[in-house]
This record gives sequence, structure tokens and C-alpha cells, in this order.
Amino acid sequence: MVYGRAGWRAIVEMIDHDIADLVVEHHHFVGERDLVSHHMTMRGRHRASTMPLWSGALAQGQQVAWRFMHLWRVQDGQIVEHWACRDDLGLLAQVGLWHRPQTDETGDGR
Repeated sequence: MVYGRAGWRAIVEMIDHDIADLVVEHHHFVGERDLVSHHMTMRGRHRASTMPLWSGALAQGQQVAWRFMHLWRVQDGQIVEHWACRDDLGLLAQVGLWHRPQTDETGDGR
């Protein structure tokens, strides 16, 4: 695992490699004291599966959308901490690696 700027660079390069025609839609930026939150969606075409998350997915050029919430703590103009919440199951469903469980008529899964 690589951390810091080199880690961010590696992640961005992997995403750029795997998702063609990448567009980032910025929904919200909110800042308070030393924290900044960012709600976003990345959209593009699935062209490769080098990210560990979608290992085994056959890239067929389908459109995908991947939603994120990021929270950064900033100190002296530098990001010093980062937390993220990603819709990984939503992305995996789009490339056929996850299927929602079937439920009965009651909707409680029994």
C-alpha cells in the first residue's frame, strides 16, 4: 500500500486507466473549521479491470457511475487525514459482480 501523494497518484492513474471518458460530477463541497466534505459521482465507460475492487469483471465498455463522499482534514494547506464512503456495491452491480438478494413478498428476506 502506498500512502501520501504517491498513493493518491497511483489511485487516480488506476481509475483513469479502468474508466474511459471519465467525468466527475461535483454535487457538494462543504467546509467547516479544518474539515472539507465532497459529494461526487464519477462516470465513464468500463474499459479495464486493474482495480482490485472489480477483479474478475469483464470490461465490456458499459457505462458506469460510482458515487463517493469524501471527508478531508486540512492543516497548513495540506490534506492530513482522509475518510471516504463509496458506493462499491452499486459499481459492482453495474459490471455484473454483485446481484441484490431476492426477497419474498414481505420484503424481509425470509
